[in-house]
Amino acid sequence: MGETFMIREFKVKNFKSFEEELVLDFSKVRDYEFNGQLIKNGLVNKMLIYGDNNTGKSNLGAAIMDITRHLTDNWKNNKIYKHYVNGNSNSGSSKFSGEFL
Repeated sequence: MGETFMIREFKVKNFKSFEEELVLDFSKVRDYEFNGQLIKNGLVNKMLIYGDNNTGKSNLGAAIMDITRHLTDNWKNNKIYKHYVNGNSNSGSSKFSGEFL
């Protein structure tokens, strides 16, 4: 069996609805003490993202899945990447970064 990697921090900028940089830091576990099953190796390993319609939840999922898309051949849904770069941007590229444990 291969190694297991957990994402510690994820950043995305200029992707779809995220013009400014969005940072998800999975090491901030301060409010998850109520349920230890949500923490693994000091990182949040299960979370719920909620919000009003049209606030970027699906775009966040697509940004995170972009890691999977580039690291494996297991996920192939190109429709979600039709309009990749933020429409307000003067830049022709999006920026992703991830830190793994």
